[in-house]
Amino acid sequence: MIHKKLIKKGIGEFDLILCDEAHRTTGVTFSDEDESAFLKVHDNKFIKAKKRLYMTATPRLYADASKSKVTKADTVLCSMDDKILYGEEIYRIGFGKAVENDLLTDYKVLIHTLTDNDIVSFNKKFSDRCCLVCRLSDELKKQMTKKIFKFFV
Repeated sequence: MIHKKLIKKGIGEFDLILCDEAHRTTGVTFSDEDESAFLKVHDNKFIKAKKRLYMTATPRLYADASKSKVTKADTVLCSMDDKILYGEEIYRIGFGKAVENDLLTDYKVLIHTLTDNDIVSFNKKFSDRCCLVCRLSDELKKQMTKKIFKFFV
């Protein structure tokens, strides 16, 4: 869709395309399937650019075994260690250093297992789902943590 709009507006070439969350631009495309929109960003025939800058906190690299399987099949593999496609890595900072420099917040992942009986018992006290999650995180905060990230799906 963006490709058609660029052509329609007469936009020929960008100076720079920034690909944040660039790990999403990796993957495998089989010859009989349409290429993912995220993979098309590499194709200068699809969206022209003088340069591309790929950024991610979680680089996606494929193992040699996966790469050899792909070369045997009629497929295209985009792996972030492909210097022809992604270029040279120009900067990397580890998680610990990023926390130390206040670029990231340190966190702990806590996984609580609740049985059906726990949920039924808890739901007798607290009726809706949101309240349940909020109460659980409030209890966790009291017990052991400084910061809580609440993610509702």
